[in-house]
Amino acid sequence: MNSSIHGVRLIANEFNIDMQRLERTIHIGKSRVHEILRSTEFYEKEEIIKNIPKHLNRPEEPLQKFSMDFTQKRIGNGYLGYIFGLLDMHNDAFVELTGYPEKNGNIVVENLEFLRRVIPLEQKIEIRSDIGKEFNNETVRNFCNNNNIIYHIIPKASPWIQAFIERGFNGHKI
Repeated sequence: MNSSIHGVRLIANEFNIDMQRLERTIHIGKSRVHEILRSTEFYEKEEIIKNIPKHLNRPEEPLQKFSMDFTQKRIGNGYLGYIFGLLDMHNDAFVELTGYPEKNGNIVVENLEFLRRVIPLEQKIEIRSDIGKEFNNETVRNFCNNNNIIYHIIPKASPWIQAFIERGFNGHKI
């Protein structure tokens, strides 16, 4: 609850303890305490916080916004390989999840070409990635510019912005 009034949990807990001591079966939750405090206008009514970071909101429709990344995995025979992932941020569904012996811009473009075959060129899509050299290069930027793709590079050392794909990689054992 982003617009929660501070202290509602404490108030609810104290109320519930007092009712238990009196052997009453009344119980109140923090949401109800919040509603009561808001209705008394003791606290100013606020709009929902406007500073909620938009980069963590899920898109309303599928196949509009994607996150891409590489992860390194040890394959069953002991060799290290790279897994490229292209994740639909609407529903945490991998559109691409393919393995490679290395990572580079040509592999990224190869996977983006697949995405463009699935989604019509006239539909604008957004993709974000980290600042790795396999993503932040002229080959990838040119492909995106020529294929109606808005490309965002997240700031260095900001993995929480890529939280959906990072979590997705952790759930897939190769």
